[in-house]
Amino acid sequence: MNKTITIFFLFLCSSLAFGQIQSSFVVQRWDIENTDIESISFIRVDSTRVSQSTALEYKEFVVLLDLPIVESSIRKEKNFKKEIELGDKFLSFIKEYYNKPVKFVLVSHWHAHSISGIVPFLEKEIDFYMTSHNWNEALRDGLLPKEYYTSDYEKNIHFINKDTVMLADEKFPIDVLYLDSINYSVKPTKDFLVYYLPNINTLYVSCKVLIKEIDYSKYQIAEYSDRLLDIKKVINEKHLTVDNLIRLYYAKSPEFVVPYKYIEDIIKKGKSWNEIIEYFTNMDLGWVQNNQNSLLRYTIETELHPNLLRLVVYECLKQEQFDKAVILAQILCDYRPNNAFYINALGESYYRKGDLQKAMYYDALLKTMSSKYGINQWKTNIINTK
Repeated sequence: MNKTITIFFLFLCSSLAFGQIQSSFVVQRWDIENTDIESISFIRVDSTRVSQSTALEYKEFVVLLDLPIVESSIRKEKNFKKEIELGDKFLSFIKEYYNKPVKFVLVSHWHAHSISGIVPFLEKEIDFYMTSHNWNEALRDGLLPKEYYTSDYEKNIHFINKDTVMLADEKFPIDVLYLDSINYSVKPTKDFLVYYLPNINTLYVSCKVLIKEIDYSKYQIAEYSDRLLDIKKVINEKHLTVDNLIRLYYAKSPEFVVPYKYIEDIIKKGKSWNEIIEYFTNMDLGWVQNNQNSLLRYTIETELHPNLLRLVVYECLKQEQFDKAVILAQILCDYRPNNAFYINALGESYYRKGDLQKAMYYDALLKTMSSKYGINQWKTNIINTK
């Protein structure tokens, strides 16, 4: 990937901290030559985060693409005071750094890494634009608990449920593209917004692109999420000229801008997640049993995404390949130990296999880690698959 398209600045605000999150901000500015926009920057709440808000600086104001004030793990703590404090710190930083107001925030989907910490923004009557479905899901996720919600906020929430153009009268317009649940099937939420910046041939895709640099001489299977195919479909069907993609977060390379040619190369040379899931589920059980250590070593060497392996486990459960599911879940837990999300997959595999003694062991273990996992969820999953 191009290593020279960005320069870095670190700005420290106060030394105040909230839990594990510092009130410092990292600004990564895209060194792009275009006189229609003052600047494009990527702002993280602190140096440990991999999610960012993309800031488009116009002459009189700033527009934000996504607002990841907290990650989902913080939202689950239900410490909303922390979320408000961080949102206030972030808004104060934007005002100090740009000396311009935030005109509005465009939100791609409802996850916390896309919209969070919004109360200080709403109190300043800053507008938010998103789909109605994602707004309702965000509320259900705890974006605005009842004790903080006021009907006065509703005038600043606007819904987009079709393609539209924002700032059409400006020299640097934003084409908002609506991805529905019918034509675009590989999305993290039911519907989704992406943003095309025609002046610079760039598409903002949020978390629909999470990739790593791939050494094809090293990896037999270079994996990529099927979300990339949705992005390719958007570009082709909307007849977009795209040179770069802006993503919400990065994997290893700390760059938020990815050349689209690199994505095309991955799609051409690699394998999609669905293809890899099919590859694993079609493996002979005897071969898997005799090569468990080799599969673990391969998983480590190729840095296979753990969620991909988890999806393989659940596809095996769906196909009632319970022995294979157990082995692959064991590999998953060796690959990413002490993770309740993956331990839950192993416990459920034993449960579905009928090995209740081991299933109950993992159920008890999960009770010490997270209340949302364990036998009750396994039973619900069985009902939902019927």
